[in-house]
Amino acid sequence: KVETRGEHHASPKTSRSPAEFNVTPFVHPGSNVVALEVYRYSDGSYLEDQDMFRLSGIFRSAWLLRRPKERIRDFFVTAAPVKEGAFSGDWRVKVDCDADVTVYLYTFDDKLVYSGKEKSFVVEKPRLWSAEEPNCYKIVLGNGAEFVSSLFGFRVSEIKDGRYCLNGKKIKLKGANRHETHPMYGHYVPPETQELDIRELKGANCNCVRNSHYPQDDYWYYLCDVNGIYLVDEANVESHGYGYGESSLSHCKEWEKATVDRNLAAVERNKNHPAVIIWSMGNEAGPGENFAAAYAAIKKRDTTRPVHY
Repeated sequence: KVETRGEHHASPKTSRSPAEFNVTPFVHPGSNVVALEVYRYSDGSYLEDQDMFRLSGIFRSAWLLRRPKERIRDFFVTAAPVKEGAFSGDWRVKVDCDADVTVYLYTFDDKLVYSGKEKSFVVEKPRLWSAEEPNCYKIVLGNGAEFVSSLFGFRVSEIKDGRYCLNGKKIKLKGANRHETHPMYGHYVPPETQELDIRELKGANCNCVRNSHYPQDDYWYYLCDVNGIYLVDEANVESHGYGYGESSLSHCKEWEKATVDRNLAAVERNKNHPAVIIWSMGNEAGPGENFAAAYAAIKKRDTTRPVHY
């Protein structure tokens, strides 16, 4: 995916987050050949020791994008009640974007709510997002050369007095772990199968999925946004083959950068999705200080969600 996600560039060694490459110097007018060489294993594989079928290949979408030089590299949209705790009242929206842009906010059925150059503005009594009522809005940013957009939801995710709460209400999370595995296509899960997963989950009265144990396909987040599934979004970090004691890679300073990198890759890619209510730093990878570093990095970027490990 040839797109910059903020200041953070995901390492191409993590197999479940976007990697991007600038191919401008290598293409020319006329016919071009674009080739991908895929390695099954790298040193990053030590952090991908999940309990799952071990398959290789390309199982996510690959794009060749032509974008203007003055492109919108990244944005992060957050919202909170103007009056703390007054969830049914007015909300303030903040758009974190360094570019000079015009901001547009639409309802899901394309009714304009706001347009202007201000990146902090108030919306009167918006419809809130939850699993029961997944009211999505659309945020659009334009700079004259291009437009970028994302779904957006008004909701506050927090742990309060030892209980998980969404918009001030105590919520019991009931659901499933979900691996991306298909009996015919391996780790590629077709859109219709993802839609079936949503129907089965909703039919079983589940309201939550833990993306075990890595960020999942882009379409999955869209489906959870519009259908109302709470997501615990997990970074692609698991090293349980080394155990959980002194030998755990979580204690090794050499692995701190990779642990932090994989967590930030998940956050930067998925931070605007209302369905993502909790970040998970990984699974079965030991209790070392590398996760303290990852936690600090996540909280520096996003203070709007709890962090789980």
